Amino acid sequence: MIDYNVKHIPLITFQTSGDSFVIKEIEDKFYFSVIDIAGHGTSKCFFNAKKIKKIIESSIGNTDFFKIFKKLHNELFGDGAVVLIGYINIRTGEYEYSSIGNISIKKILINKNTVKLKTQEGMIGINIPNNIEIFNGRLEDKEYLFVHTDGVKSNINLSKYFIYNSDVNKISRIIIENERNVDDALGLLLRYRIENR
Repeated sequence: MIDYNVKHIPLITFQTSGDSFVIKEIEDKFYFSVIDIAGHGTSKCFFNAKKIKKIIESSIGNTDFFKIFKKLHNELFGDGAVVLIGYINIRTGEYEYSSIGNISIKKILINKNTVKLKTQEGMIGINIPNNIEIFNGRLEDKEYLFVHTDGVKSNINLSKYFIYNSDVNKISRIIIENERNVDDALGLLLRYRIENR
């Protein structure tokens, strides 16, 4: 089972924020994506984020990340965006993801230590790599993934937020409120849980 929460604090308004997300559970997979459109404070950012979100939503179930990124790149050509797309197998805790740009992803272990996971350079609509890297791993029971835009500080130690709390709604809200930069800030917190435990 996946428990999750998204906290989004726009720099100005939600209608001018370029940060967005997609989450969808299909059969035994939980699909997730975090989007950050270049720039902020204009309605163009908001509409580009909606356009990208719609393409990702229509691609759910497809794990050919290169094909999805190429479609996003062609749709947004000349404008910029960074995107992370992935899924978690609900039965096994195995995850797979790919990203282009500075979306960050961190794994919070059972002992509450934080591991920064790999991402890939580039910018959709401007410059995407020829080879899309796919990263994978496995979550143990009650481990977390935290995916966030650059509106959240990248070098934060998340362990202090998990020591006394396991409520994903409360944790994600506190992280974003305390660790945001002067930018649109969005964080998606995912917790893997083996049912009946």
